[in-house]
Amino acid sequence: SIRRIRSAIRALGPYLAPAVSGLDEPFHKLFEELGRVRDLDITCGVWKLLDTPDPGGSEVLDHLQAARASAKLLLTVSLAKDGPLDALDQAVREKPVVTPAALKPTLGVAPDLVKAAYDSAHQAVRKLKKDSPPEDIHRVRRRIKRLRYTVEFFARAYGKPAEKLIEHLKGLQDLLGEHQDSLLVARILRELPNLSEGARRFTGQSILDLESKTLRLRRKILEAGDEFGGKTWIGLKKRLEKEQNRPS
Repeated sequence: SIRRIRSAIRALGPYLAPAVSGLDEPFHKLFEELGRVRDLDITCGVWKLLDTPDPGGSEVLDHLQAARASAKLLLTVSLAKDGPLDALDQAVREKPVVTPAALKPTLGVAPDLVKAAYDSAHQAVRKLKKDSPPEDIHRVRRRIKRLRYTVEFFARAYGKPAEKLIEHLKGLQDLLGEHQDSLLVARILRELPNLSEGARRFTGQSILDLESKTLRLRRKILEAGDEFGGKTWIGLKKRLEKEQNRPS
């Protein structure tokens, strides 16, 4: 939910009241705290799937759960304070400050917003190569997500063409998310402190397995990238242009 709010603020910033558009940075800080708990949730979940009786596995899980409890405590304290969610609630309850840009009709500005998000994602996808660093793949993931959310903001106005592109993007998002999570779990396991020799040996093998998985996923991502957009984007683009040129 926080990710969607931030995407809305970034995509629609010029059309929002300053009290709302100025909340991007506070939401970013909250997003980072939420992310730490989510990352450990994912890692604990992956580790539990191993379902091993090995003492080293149990030791690793204890470390992960302790780290998660600590991160969750910090998050709970943060959420208990007046923060961006409270500020957003107050901003939308008050009489909004209408900017000149906000007076423009939705179907007049949506095409440019959607096309800009698509061009950004398309450019990032086209730059991917077999030896691209993980940061480039993560950049593609962020831009695909931003594109999907931007299209979703206007999906009701554009009907089936928007829905088809959204479904296409979800498939690529799933691959990119799985790739990112594998990298994430490997990193967290690698950084766990104070493990016994047996537990360290156990995590070492798991890290190798995760690294092999990321290589397989990378190949699938490159294949999916070759088909990025395609007919689904052409269909929505035609609909965007049709609605934009319709007499008011």
